[in-house]
Order: sequence, then structure tokens, then C-alpha cells
Amino acid sequence: MSITKSPNPTGETMLRPSSNARGTAMSLLPTALLVLLIGLLQGCISVMAYRFYVLEPKMTADGLVFTSPVIEQGLKENKRYVLTDLEVYRHPCLDPKSCTMWKISRPLDMGRATLLQPSNWLSLPIRYGQSYPNMEVRTGPLPLPPGRYSVTGGVVESNDGVTIDDDLPLIKCIAIKKNAAGALEVEDADCSKNQETPR
Repeated sequence: MSITKSPNPTGETMLRPSSNARGTAMSLLPTALLVLLIGLLQGCISVMAYRFYVLEPKMTADGLVFTSPVIEQGLKENKRYVLTDLEVYRHPCLDPKSCTMWKISRPLDMGRATLLQPSNWLSLPIRYGQSYPNMEVRTGPLPLPPGRYSVTGGVVESNDGVTIDDDLPLIKCIAIKKNAAGALEVEDADCSKNQETPR
């Protein structure tokens, strides 16, 4: 996968994958993205190595939802976004086969014209367990008990709804807890703790 430098409309300097990286981004495992994020935060990997969107979680009466300030701003500028894949993964995990709580993705052979159809355009928020047109459900959605989770995925961005201008990963680490009233709450979590092995 080749990487090219790209100015960020918000003023941040980042690099993005080249436009042919969609298949690669869709095949990334949660652990790989978490290791990448931890490396960036700890200074082990250059901040110019990758560009990604950080999701913002919220617990509502209808359940867990995610939004993105960058995508929200892009929608106001009439940009179009298509969710290509999304996975919610539980941590810590002794058996990777049983830790995916929800996973959806688009067929890898989906062409650009089909991908960018208006029926596929993303609107926010992203709701846990939500059904999306032309997306395949690989796992779940399973109930989310209190604990730590990572959320990874990808979106493509189009300025005109015809061509793909960007292809970016989504990432977030969260913790779900019960408050004093017994209701579930969600908060940001330290991604580095997701790498700890249970004793």
C-alpha cells in the first residue's frame, strides 16, 4: 500500500493511503490498527505514517452510537461518505474467534459506481447493529456487556458523488460501564490496555 501526503482541511498534517488502498483498509484487523494508534500516541511511529478518523461514542436510549466531527463537517460541505466496513471487538480476548461483537462489510468486488450510489451514502450517527444497504453482516450484533472494546472500520470520501477522493480508516477505543442507577454508559478508553493479556 502506497502512502501519499495530504493536507487536512482542518489544518492538521497527515498522510493518507493512495486511492487503490480500499481493499487493504477493509482487510485490516482490529489489533493491527490498535498497534498503529498506540505507536502514534507513544511516538514510536511517525505522525506522518497514517491518517484516520477518530469516532466519538455516545450511549442513547436506542443504544450505542458513533459520530465523527470531521465527517459531520464534510457533510455540511456537501461531501459524500460511504461506510465500507465496521467491526466492534471485545478486549481482553483469549479466543479471537469469539471476540467480534459486530462486523459488517461491503463485498470486496463492489465497483466504484455501485459503491457510490446514493443509497449507500452515510448519514450520522452510526448506530450499533444498524443495517446498511449492500453491506454484509459477518457477525452479530451481539449484546455489549460492560467492558472494553475497540471499533475499527473505513469510509471512502467523495467530493462529487462520482469519484473517490479519499479512503480512510475509522478507529476508537471505548469502555462501557454501569452507572449508579444501573444504566449503561460509554467513555473513552486507553487503547494500550487492549493489548494486555489477561492473567
